[in-house]
Amino acid sequence: MTPPSPSPSAATPTGQISTAAKAKKVGVLVVLCTAVASVGPMLVEAGVLPSAFAATGMTNMTITFLIVGVVLAIWVPGYVAMTQYTPTGGAMYAIATEGLGRFVGVPVAFIALLSYGLLQVALYGLLGVVMSGFLGAQYNLNHSWWFWALAVWIVVTVLGQLKLRYVGYFLGLLSLCEIVLSLVLSQRGLANPAKQGAVHAFTAGHLSLGNLGAASAICVLGFIGFETTAVYTREVENPRRNVTLATYTCLALSAVIYILAAWAMQAHYGASIVTTAQQQGPGLFFGLGTNTENTIGNWLMITSMLAALLGYHSGWVRYAFTGARARMLPLSLAATNRSGVAWRASVLQSLSGLVCIGLTQLFNWNPETQTFYIGGTAGGFGILVLLAVTAIAIIAFFRRTPHQERATTALILPAVAAVALVVGVVLVVWHFGLMIGVASGDSTTWLWPLIYLLVAVAGVGWALWAKKYSPNKYSALSSSLVPAPAPAPAVESVEEAAR
Repeated sequence: MTPPSPSPSAATPTGQISTAAKAKKVGVLVVLCTAVASVGPMLVEAGVLPSAFAATGMTNMTITFLIVGVVLAIWVPGYVAMTQYTPTGGAMYAIATEGLGRFVGVPVAFIALLSYGLLQVALYGLLGVVMSGFLGAQYNLNHSWWFWALAVWIVVTVLGQLKLRYVGYFLGLLSLCEIVLSLVLSQRGLANPAKQGAVHAFTAGHLSLGNLGAASAICVLGFIGFETTAVYTREVENPRRNVTLATYTCLALSAVIYILAAWAMQAHYGASIVTTAQQQGPGLFFGLGTNTENTIGNWLMITSMLAALLGYHSGWVRYAFTGARARMLPLSLAATNRSGVAWRASVLQSLSGLVCIGLTQLFNWNPETQTFYIGGTAGGFGILVLLAVTAIAIIAFFRRTPHQERATTALILPAVAAVALVVGVVLVVWHFGLMIGVASGDSTTWLWPLIYLLVAVAGVGWALWAKKYSPNKYSALSSSLVPAPAPAPAVESVEEAAR
C-alpha cells in the first residue's frame, strides 16, 4: 500500500524527521494509473493463480474472484468516506484508531507492517524462479534462482533510497501493456477450450465453506493495491468524486481481467489444470498464447514483480515512518535522507528481504511454492484481517461522530462488508492448511495464525505500557495527533513525476 504524498512543512536538515512539498492537484486518471500499477495484473495472473492451482488443487478461483470483487465493492464506499475524516489519508491504522481506539489501532499498525513485509520478501522467491527459468531458456543465462533474487534485491535496495522521476508514468505504461496482453491471452484460452471436459468455472456446486475461505484469501491477495487510491485524498481535485471513481474503476478492472484469466485457464486446460500448473508454473498462463506473446509476457511479469517489490517496499517504509513518528517504533526509523526517504526504515526492510532469500536457500525451501506462495498468502491473510477490522472501525466511527454521510455509506454497506470479511477470516483460520496446500496436521496450519495473534497481543501490550508509563507516546497514537507528513516514496507517484 502506497501512502499519500506529504503535506507542506518547513524544511528540516537531512537525517531529521522531515516532510516533502505538497504535490499539485491531480485528476482521476493519474490516481487510477498509480493504483493499477500497484495491483500488478500480470503478477497475479501468471504468478499467484498458477501457484494457487498447483499448491491447493482448488479449481474454484473464477467464481471466488467474482465473490471477492463484490464484497470489496461493498466495502469501498465506507472506506472512501472515512478517508475524509482522517488526517493521514487512507491508512488503515488511522481508520482503526479513529474508529476503535488506540488499543485496536496499534495492533492494526503492527499487523500491517508484518503483512506488507511478507508480501514483499516472499516475492523474491517467485521472481528468482521466473528469471532463472526464462533468462536461462531464452538467453542462455543459466544461474540459480537466488542469484537473480539477489541481483533484484540490490536494485530494490538502491532504488528504495532514491526519489525517481517519471517512474510513475513508466509503470502506468507497463500496466497498460499487461492488461492488453492479458486480454489477448484470455481470449485465446477461451477460444480454444479443452476437449476432455472443461471445469465449470461459474458453478457454485463444487464450492465448500473450506475452499471458499481459502480461495478468498488468495483472491484478496490479487486485489491488493486497489485501496491505494484513497490515500491520495489530500492531493486530488474533487477528492470525494475522483477517489471514489478511481477506486471503483481499479477494482472493476482488476476483477474483470482476473475473472477472464482464471476462466480462460480453466476452460483451456480443463480437468488437467492442477497438474499442468504444477508442471509449468507461470507458463500456465503464458501457454495460452503464441511464442512471441509468451516472451513478451515473461518480460512484463518480471517488470510487474519489480514494480510490486518497489511498491511494497515503499508502503512498508511509510508504515514504519508513521509508526516511528507515533513512537510505536524507534524514532530513528523516521529519519530521512536528502531524497526525503526514511532511509533507516528502508534499510531495515531491505535486510528482511536478504534474510528471506538466505533462509530459503539455507533450509532448501521451494522458492515458488513455499517462500512465495505460503509467505504471500500469509501476507494476504493479514490484509484480509485489516479489511475486516477497518469495516468495523468505519461503523463505530460514524455511529458516534456527527456526519452528513448517507446511512447506506456509513452503516449498511460497511456492516454487510464486515460480516462477509469476518466470516472470511474465520474460514481461512479454520482451513489454513487448505489455503497454503499442506496437510491438516502440519505445524504451518496454525503457525501463521498464531504469529498474527502474538503480533496483535504485542500491539495491545505496547498500548497498555504507553498509557501507563509514557502518556505522551500514548497521546501521539491517535491519528488526529499524527498529521499527514510522511517521507517521500521510494518510487515517486505519477503526480510527483509530473512536476
